[in-house]
Amino acid sequence: MASKNSIKQWVSNNIITLIFACIYFILFIVNIGIGNNRVFNALSGRGFHKLDGQIYRVYTASVLHVGWLHVTSNIIALICVGNFLEKRLGHLRFLATFLISDIFASLMFYGYFSDCTNGNGSSIAIYALFAILLILWLRYSNDFLYRWYHPALVYILIYFVVASVLSGNYTTIIIHSFSFFAGLVIGLLGMKLKLIYNNDNKPEYVDVTNS
Repeated sequence: MASKNSIKQWVSNNIITLIFACIYFILFIVNIGIGNNRVFNALSGRGFHKLDGQIYRVYTASVLHVGWLHVTSNIIALICVGNFLEKRLGHLRFLATFLISDIFASLMFYGYFSDCTNGNGSSIAIYALFAILLILWLRYSNDFLYRWYHPALVYILIYFVVASVLSGNYTTIIIHSFSFFAGLVIGLLGMKLKLIYNNDNKPEYVDVTNS
């Protein structure tokens, strides 16, 4: 059983992750509360040919979700991957990595599907974080000593397979592929330049999922 102090420490270590999780949930609830999909219609993603100057939609689409399963599964996935990354990268590096990955993957997707409308979902950023986690795990294996059946890793694996491979949706597979590729590029480049992670200055952390 995790102590109150360990929970507070975990929250402190993952504050950016939790803020984004709250944003996803709050916008989802507000959209339902206001009705007529007003929030969704104002912020949903559009391909480059459909933007009409509303460039912000390339990013804001990733904070929107359709349905309880969609928002819940993405929030859990974000918390799982954020639990591994934020406490090691630090809050500012994690935030920068998260936003850059999201924007990079979104630009590729909405450029490729230039006529699409109603884009939504944070998986476009989450899959990029998966790739970055994988790169860091392989490169700094001593800092990522987790058994394969760690609950968060099991969920990440299930999410990765179900959300893409088993979805049977061509568009979903493409967007997740773009996201994973974006994460690989950002992860490799960031690691090469030591912009993302430096294991010479590891932060202290508490992992309540192991308690």
